Parts: sequence; structure tokens; C-alpha cells
Amino acid sequence: KAAFEIGLGGKRPSAKPSMLADFAERLTQELVGSRAATTLQAYRSPIQHLRDFEKYSRRRYDFAGINLEFYNKFTDCLITKKAHSPNTVGKVIKTLKSFLTEAAERKLHTTLDYKSKKFKVEKEETEAVYFTVPELTTSTYPPAPLWPTCAIFSCSARSPACASPTWPNSPRLRSAASRARKP
Repeated sequence: KAAFEIGLGGKRPSAKPSMLADFAERLTQELVGSRAATTLQAYRSPIQHLRDFEKYSRRRYDFAGINLEFYNKFTDCLITKKAHSPNTVGKVIKTLKSFLTEAAERKLHTTLDYKSKKFKVEKEETEAVYFTVPELTTSTYPPAPLWPTCAIFSCSARSPACASPTWPNSPRLRSAASRARKP
């Protein structure tokens, strides 16, 4: 069977990982090459949060340990100790639930606590602030002292605002962007 799987290009794991973080890291490694780098980074970040929580709680979490008690402690740690927003915590939980679903499909565990309605992904409405091209190119808005703290933004070449010949050549905008990038 092993020769057959290897002949088909399948990867045969040496042993079943029993810890969630170990499985998530192995899964992420398996996906290298078939997923975008940004997707893989979105997988690695929750793994690091889980590893940090394991150090904080002085406990490794296997699949059986992923229950509502874990959820409450983990989300509390992310909010209080790491000062993450509810949306960030929600993204981490969403990714962990994806890892747990994949592990269940591979028959690595039978725990179903993560499917409970109480094991939920939190979302909070955010308020986005946008500057128009005229606001960015005038000398009074936003006030010059705020330029280093303004968010660095990006836009595609298809965007009409970015196609404007005036805004990328604005020395004040370039100056603000270069100051904001400095550590």
C-alpha cells in the first residue's frame, strides 16, 4: 500500500500527529506549492498563536483537548494578553476549525466540540476611513503632522484613482509614505 501511495505521488506521513499544532504545521507543509504564499502565511499565523498559548498555559493540546474550555481560555488569552481585536480572534478560530475539520476527515480524531455553536467565530463591524485623490493631493488634508501615521495603502493599476497622473508624483505623498515605512 505504501509503495502504491508513493507511486501515485501521495505523501505518507510517518506517524499520525496527535497534537493540533503539529498536525497544522504538517498540513501547511503539505500545501506548499499548491497554495499561494499569502494563504500559507494565513495558516502559519494561527499556528504561532496556538504555540504561544501552549507556552502560556504550559500545556500541549491534542485533539481531545480542543473543547469549549480550550476555546474560552484561548480566546481570552488572545484578547487580554495579546490585545487582538475580535476580528483577529475570529480569523484565528476560523482557521483552527479548518485544521480540525481536515484532521477529522483524515480520521485523526472524533472530537466534535469545535462544531458547537458556542465555538464561534466572532465578528465586529469596523469603520474604514478612506481618502479621496483630491484629499491626498491637497496640502491641507490630511494635516501634514498626521502623514506618518496615515495607513499605507495600495491600489491596482486598474483603479481610476491610481491611474491619475498627479497623485504618484506628489512629493508630499511620497515623503509621507517614506517616513511611515521607517521603523
